Amino acid sequence: MGYVKDADSLTWAYWRMVLNGSHGVWWWRWDDIGRFMGLLHPDLSPPDEVAEMLEDTRITREGLGDLLLRSEMQTDGIALLYSQPSLFAAQVAEGPGYGKAAEDHAAWQQTLFNLGLSFRYLTDAMLRRGELDPKTTRVLILPRAEALGEAEARRIVAFVEAGGTVIADVRPGRFTGRVKPRVSGALDALFGVDSRGSAEAVKKATMEVQLSEGQSAWRFESMTVGSGIVANGASMLGRAGETPVLFSHAVGRGRAILLNFSLATYPRVGAAGSPAGTAELWQALLGQAGVVAPLTLVRADGGPTGDVRVQRWRNGEIELVGIMREPERQSSQRGLILKESDAPADFVVTLAAPRWVYDLRDHRDWGRQREIRLRLRAGRATFLALLPEAAPTLAATLEPDAVAPGQTATLRVSVPDAVGDHAIWVTAIQPDGREADWMRAVRVIPRGEGVSIPVPMALNDSQGQWTVRLKELVTGRLMEFPLLIEKVATDDR
Repeated sequence: MGYVKDADSLTWAYWRMVLNGSHGVWWWRWDDIGRFMGLLHPDLSPPDEVAEMLEDTRITREGLGDLLLRSEMQTDGIALLYSQPSLFAAQVAEGPGYGKAAEDHAAWQQTLFNLGLSFRYLTDAMLRRGELDPKTTRVLILPRAEALGEAEARRIVAFVEAGGTVIADVRPGRFTGRVKPRVSGALDALFGVDSRGSAEAVKKATMEVQLSEGQSAWRFESMTVGSGIVANGASMLGRAGETPVLFSHAVGRGRAILLNFSLATYPRVGAAGSPAGTAELWQALLGQAGVVAPLTLVRADGGPTGDVRVQRWRNGEIELVGIMREPERQSSQRGLILKESDAPADFVVTLAAPRWVYDLRDHRDWGRQREIRLRLRAGRATFLALLPEAAPTLAATLEPDAVAPGQTATLRVSVPDAVGDHAIWVTAIQPDGREADWMRAVRVIPRGEGVSIPVPMALNDSQGQWTVRLKELVTGRLMEFPLLIEKVATDDR
């Protein structure tokens, strides 16, 4: 980050890296030359735009970042295949007619995010190594996976036979792992189709999908659909004219679903004007595999939710939830241009089951709730901590409570009855009321353990009454301990 010079763009870029699971935030460049935003002025003070970003993201440097690094990102049982050979395969033969593979891939990402779901990535090599496990993964998604090797195809088939669900879009396995064309798709038998007649894409098609008898059909317009693919054992759940657009095939204990359309042309979940069934289609297909969003978000005023990013981490029995509205990214030379629709708005968050909810941004204790109301600002993440019960109280002592310059006091902290790790922020206030910023420290208290934090006093530190402050991340509770710095009497003889 650091390529633009407005606070909204900088803050959005920061939070995006956090929600992506990055272990750090990286800045380009230090100077303020040309179009780059310098991180610091020559006097080491930040520009106003950087200062605003630092203030908004302060919580990550006061315990949240350290706690996230010790927590496990949740995937909701979904794996997304990143297939490098397929990016090349999508550019040959009829591939370009179906659009760019990168756009299709991005559409899958955003669809899952807007459904409140998280996922992990698999690569071709990870498939070959057998890292697709139906015990931990319920759904494998193949975005434009047009090039698949024989080993990868066998792993996918075994996954479905063992009870997993695979969902693919146009032309899966039409090429080998080295991008040589096949007569028919490597996964045709799995999806119950015959793709030997696969041909050019059909643009601006109107398709109708009906998942079960008696259900009203959902209608989607301006779609890019495949042609020449016919059922060979699969059930057809949707058509665009005479062209099948959705195949479902039971194999072993699992199911294979083929979407014969480009997801990049599908209506966006949560977008204004999206037709009925836009989100319901995915909820039904994923629900068959046992994947249900752990929380849902709707606008309190009933308007469109837009693009909303949800990412979850688990630490013991504590769940950390990051939520961010994606801004309408109208790019310019200076960065984002926020639209009227990006104005702060109230959202209702509904959890799958009641939990004790803490808002880490606003330091609010919601108590045991299943539904809460949050004000979300585009490009600014809000973090929640979900616990089975109210967070336990810290136990802390500072000993001794008086030291001489050059000596060290010790702050001992534990969290009795903790159900996960807890992060604390420690600082000290000098006798004149100023913060001793060089004494700032973050510590993570492991579940069932305690930590000892040295509080060293320099020989030239101010004498008098100091205050050591301790703040716990989840609850925001503040504890203060007096520490007297006094000169020790010496014998002048």
